[in-house]
Amino acid sequence: LEPTASLSSYSMSGKKIQENMNGSIALTLQNELSVDIQSMGQGTTRPILRGYSGDRFLITENGFEMGDLSQTSADHALSMDIGGVEEIEMIRGPRALLYGSNTISGVINIAKNSIPETQYDHRHTYIISGYNSGNKGLFNNFSIVAPKNKNNFRFSLQNRRTGNQMTPKGELKNTQMNNTESFFGITRLDDGKSGTVSVEHIEMNYGIPGSPEGHIEGVDLKMNKTTQKFNYHKDISFLGFQIFDMDQRFTDYEHTEFEKGIINPSVIMNQDIFSIQSKFTGINRSVGSLFQYRSFQAGGFYWTPDAKELSLAFFGLFEKDLRDLTLQISSRLEYLIVIPKTTSLYLSNFNPNEIVNRNFPIFSTAIAILKNWENWKLSFGLMFTERSPSIEVLYSDGPHLGTYAYEIGDPKLGLEKTMGVETSLEHNTSKGKVRFTSFFNKSPNYHISTKMGDGYEPGADWIEWGSGSSGWLYKYQMKGLRAQIYGFESDL
Repeated sequence: LEPTASLSSYSMSGKKIQENMNGSIALTLQNELSVDIQSMGQGTTRPILRGYSGDRFLITENGFEMGDLSQTSADHALSMDIGGVEEIEMIRGPRALLYGSNTISGVINIAKNSIPETQYDHRHTYIISGYNSGNKGLFNNFSIVAPKNKNNFRFSLQNRRTGNQMTPKGELKNTQMNNTESFFGITRLDDGKSGTVSVEHIEMNYGIPGSPEGHIEGVDLKMNKTTQKFNYHKDISFLGFQIFDMDQRFTDYEHTEFEKGIINPSVIMNQDIFSIQSKFTGINRSVGSLFQYRSFQAGGFYWTPDAKELSLAFFGLFEKDLRDLTLQISSRLEYLIVIPKTTSLYLSNFNPNEIVNRNFPIFSTAIAILKNWENWKLSFGLMFTERSPSIEVLYSDGPHLGTYAYEIGDPKLGLEKTMGVETSLEHNTSKGKVRFTSFFNKSPNYHISTKMGDGYEPGADWIEWGSGSSGWLYKYQMKGLRAQIYGFESDL
């Protein structure tokens, strides 16, 4: 029931994942088209798609956002290990809006810890181990799937431990990491319907190397995340739809940062996320809705105000064959309310009166035309997306250890709007295939954190005093600027 994929979409599963598995999602994808890597050490590797980083594209697990803060800063680890991943899919075009509105460069959807949707008749056990001599890394994964009556059970446990990262210039100090993941889930199957409940917990301890500005010996970071999931699936026959899915998730997440050798954390970030989504899927069509509540708290020397977010989204995709063409149209409508806490504020770079509730109506849409003839394939797509500024982008006013910066938000920022166009052409022969893709994206209000000055000068207003081991940090101010990002890709 999946819609036709755009030519720039692709997937990796089975043997290909095993051959490319390399410590993280970003490293596993590093040889794929349009993927680069952002990293502040091996614990924080995160992919970049077509020059876009952060939350300008989505990384989802089984169709849902990760529930961590990896998209907000380069020092925040992605709360997932590559172990146990069964498929990685790159999604572009109209289908991407089924996952979220900020998908101008695509969606990376990861299938992991899935429980079989057909009744097993015997137990299956999986064991994966690996060793990396470059960083003295050791990885172990144990997973078991077992049937009982009409139920399938799954339990998995894994650990990855490494030493410091090795580079062509030698050892990069304070880049060690230690990750542990556990998962337990049960699926009950019964005549065209099923229910799945699961609990997953991950703990990550990792280091970031030092910097002449800020923390010379480096920063140690810890992350804990617990996620509870529930899914109800039913086969239906209603107005052309064949499947109904309802998903509920609750995530408890904590991120802490420590100066090297210091016991008490300097930065604390916590968030709880509750979401519930319903979705109807049929041949060439899909519609759904999503409600999400997020509660964010900051502590230590990170002075972003505590805040709550409420969001409601409606989305849909329709596909139709018109003679020798395939037409796809999708849209996503969201309404987001940001409610910051206005008491006990500690601010130094903007007025407390600017800390007010913000409401964002968000609309994104996409259209694509696909055509096949003889040995050729063509896809052409247009996408318009709107992206709301996050709590951190709006209200941050304090030092951030992991990025060695004093971060200042902009409470008056509006929506980031981007118009994009993509064209792909593919030719297949008996000896293989060649594909060319070009894209152009333009935004009149691109949210970016810019350094306010450069160089050490006593009394300079772009330096914050008293932060970091060396006594000062650069100030970074969030702004909305005009931006164009375009490129050309080829694959043989």
